[in-house]
Amino acid sequence: MFLDYSDLLKYINSEINLETNILKNEVEPLVKQANIMSNKYDIVVTNPPYMGEKYFSPVLKKYIRSNYVLAKADMFTSFILVCQWLSKTDSYIGMITPYAWMFLDSYKDLRKYLIYNLPISSLIQLEFNAFEVAALPVCTYILKNTTNNLEGIYIKLSDFPGPENQPLKTLEALNNPNVNYKYKFFMRDFEKINDRPFAYWISQGYKNVFDKAVLLKEYAIPRQGMATTDNKRFLRTWFEVDFNNIKFLSKNSEEAKASGKRWFPYNKGGKYRKWYGNNDFIVDYYNDGEELIDLVRKKYPNISDPEFVIKNRKSYFKSGITWTFISIDVGVRYFPNGFIFDVAGSSLFPDENKLYYILGFMCSKLMKQFLQMLNPTMNVQAGNVANLPIIFDEKENDYITKLVKECIEISKNDWDSFETSWDFKTHPLVNKKVDTISEAYNIWVTECDKRFEKVKSNEIELNKKFIEIYGLQNDISNEILDKDITIRKANQEREIKSLISFAVGCMLGRYSLDEEGIICTNSNIDESKYSSYNVDNDNIIPITDEAYFSDDIVEKFKTFIKTVYGSNKFNENMDYIADTLGKRGTETSEEAIRRYFNESFYEDHCNFYSVMGSGKRPIYWQFSSGKKNAFKCISYMHRYNENLIPKIRLDYLHKIQISYEKILNDINEKLTRNLELNEKKDLQKRQADLISKLQEIKVYDEKIAHIANQRIDINLNDGVLNNYSKFEDILAKIK
Repeated sequence: MFLDYSDLLKYINSEINLETNILKNEVEPLVKQANIMSNKYDIVVTNPPYMGEKYFSPVLKKYIRSNYVLAKADMFTSFILVCQWLSKTDSYIGMITPYAWMFLDSYKDLRKYLIYNLPISSLIQLEFNAFEVAALPVCTYILKNTTNNLEGIYIKLSDFPGPENQPLKTLEALNNPNVNYKYKFFMRDFEKINDRPFAYWISQGYKNVFDKAVLLKEYAIPRQGMATTDNKRFLRTWFEVDFNNIKFLSKNSEEAKASGKRWFPYNKGGKYRKWYGNNDFIVDYYNDGEELIDLVRKKYPNISDPEFVIKNRKSYFKSGITWTFISIDVGVRYFPNGFIFDVAGSSLFPDENKLYYILGFMCSKLMKQFLQMLNPTMNVQAGNVANLPIIFDEKENDYITKLVKECIEISKNDWDSFETSWDFKTHPLVNKKVDTISEAYNIWVTECDKRFEKVKSNEIELNKKFIEIYGLQNDISNEILDKDITIRKANQEREIKSLISFAVGCMLGRYSLDEEGIICTNSNIDESKYSSYNVDNDNIIPITDEAYFSDDIVEKFKTFIKTVYGSNKFNENMDYIADTLGKRGTETSEEAIRRYFNESFYEDHCNFYSVMGSGKRPIYWQFSSGKKNAFKCISYMHRYNENLIPKIRLDYLHKIQISYEKILNDINEKLTRNLELNEKKDLQKRQADLISKLQEIKVYDEKIAHIANQRIDINLNDGVLNNYSKFEDILAKIK
């Protein structure tokens, strides 16, 4: 309790030697400040300091937790309660702060307190880029120090980007009562929404939903999954390891353990996609996670139960629903039995008879609307999903389930059409019923369009059904935009490049034209499975700017095209491919395709075999001498053995070196003759190029000889990057 300012000064004058003015001069300003802070005010206005609890010093943390426990998550929320203490009853408090307190779970107790003790009189929620100097999610608001149920006025500027628009739109809202971004909301109506997010913009229809719905957590509790504590050690993209060492579709941990397999599918969020997909990762969970659990115990000796880190193990391998954790649009997907899940791949496990109904709701427009009410930030938390309102209509369950299953099946077919799916069977343009690639592509276009339109039609119908069930016909339409459909339409350039990738896979033995799916993912290759189109027997395919080898990558590709589509339309098919890749000037189609293999194929391969958040993981390795492109060849990592590098050096590098030397000798001999000036210049240019290439080969030969002599072994379980690094001096750089 502070003393009155005048009484304190009298005390100072009587107790302190007035001849000693130093102490008096030091104390007086402090007493004056204390007097100011002890008063109660009609208006309190502040832009308080922002500091999250994790940055508090131990002393500050203890003080705030002792005195402002409802607002302990951030310094600015503690100041809300300080300002209340400074204000008189029925007085006003004006603040500008981040708006996280309006929505996030960590502020829910503060929101409850404000509803009954410090209601909002008015609030403006600014757009994220409202200030030129910084991008901050802030709001400015006035609170009233009263226990009355106040009807506040709210202005939402999030649809008006740019600092120049914020004051203009605010003034417009103040002068025009009918603008559609201005709202009125009684404070205690926030109680109708679980955890009381201050979603002031919701209509009466949405309020009614919260009155009659049950929360999703009544049907299934969203669960966060495993934190491996060492993703580099325990996580891989599925195509890195030996495919035979992955166990799919385990029904439970006992079945997974009994399989003796090391790797298991792993849900880890990923890009925006609905219904099915983003199945990119696997986790090392050998022998029921024995090694992983042991690591957790060593890292955290104070944790008695590894369940604190490796969460919800009882839910592993069950089928369920997962969603992307960080996204403006939340992509919700079905996954079958056999998955373990990550923190970023949080999952939900409803009963089978409700699973598809709930998935349909979560993929509908309503899901996004309700999440915007519960938490309009980038991070969709498990608690937000748990609080989604569910109205389960038994009469519509069968129909909704049918539509949802169709969407899952179509989305799975779409996902599996690309070789980055573990259920990929064959390339969609490898169509034995037609003899031209253009015909095969047109068939594929039709198929993709049918898939797309069917999913769009189903999603519109699902939106319609859920809008009716929730009674929101006046609040939201069932229409959706094409960009919201995550089924892929055909793309000619993408499809031709992926056809080339598939052809290379057939050359190296990963795929075959005689059997579907992945054929070989280790050094044990069965050549009997490649009768239609021969697999390369030494796992080395040269890539050259001219035809120095009879079995280089272009020659093998030409044979592939003839094998798949026949010889009658071979030239037409080569032209179609070259035109799609971008044939230049006077190039022949073969020259354009050769240029693609030399300049772009490997970069495309690295990009193709990459996953968001994990980077590029090429499975075909390009051995390259350097910038002059004197020597290149490609090899399939999974077929690697210790004889590969010596064979590349002796049978391919030295052979092309001999070819260059022979050509150079011929050029040198020609340059001794009387030649036309232009012919002489061309020969001299070619001479200089060959000399520089031979120099590059000489340097490269020393490097590759050093590696060859080491007879290096690799372990596929270590992943692409760990193994790639062993040969980085002789491999192309991953850009």
